[in-house]
Amino acid sequence: MHGLANDETVMKVARILAMLLRMTAASKGSANDHSHVDLICVTAEHIETGKRVPDGEGTLTVSGRLWAYCTAGLVNAPHNWEKTGGVPFDSIRHAELPVRPSSS
Repeated sequence: MHGLANDETVMKVARILAMLLRMTAASKGSANDHSHVDLICVTAEHIETGKRVPDGEGTLTVSGRLWAYCTAGLVNAPHNWEKTGGVPFDSIRHAELPVRPSSS
């Protein structure tokens, strides 16, 4: 099948990426370059939605060569990525992310 994947397919891929990130971190120990998230979505609506999504069950993807995470798990929506400085994936707590005013 060609064309865009549906949300369910993309979410399955995002879960596989999260497992891959965790497995890479576990196989190399805690001090490796592959266990962190480089970018996080700071879109106000996504952060607010993400507070109702269990930690680690948002959408993990690759933006350029960097790991990027949206707590809301929204796939087909535009994201406003912000650098994290390299946050460990399993330390991201959805409820603790501050909601910023939307830029619109």
